[in-house]
Amino acid sequence: MAYEDIRAAIDLITDQIARHPEDRARLHRQLCARLAEMRRQGLAVPADLADLAVQISCDNDDTDASDEAADLFDNMPV
Repeated sequence: MAYEDIRAAIDLITDQIARHPEDRARLHRQLCARLAEMRRQGLAVPADLADLAVQISCDNDDTDASDEAADLFDNMPV
């Protein structure tokens, strides 16, 4: 996939995260997969996306199930 295609997919995912915060965990995994695809292809990951990857822990493949469960309730009204 070309850089422009991957970047467009990443932009779409970030828009979906903003519109559907309840799907954040799934969308974060998709975003991490796209960033990993960029790295595998030897493409430069822009600084803003690299910072985002750090924020959502893309490099941490040992995601804990309790973390995902906690994310589920982040948007619940009190």
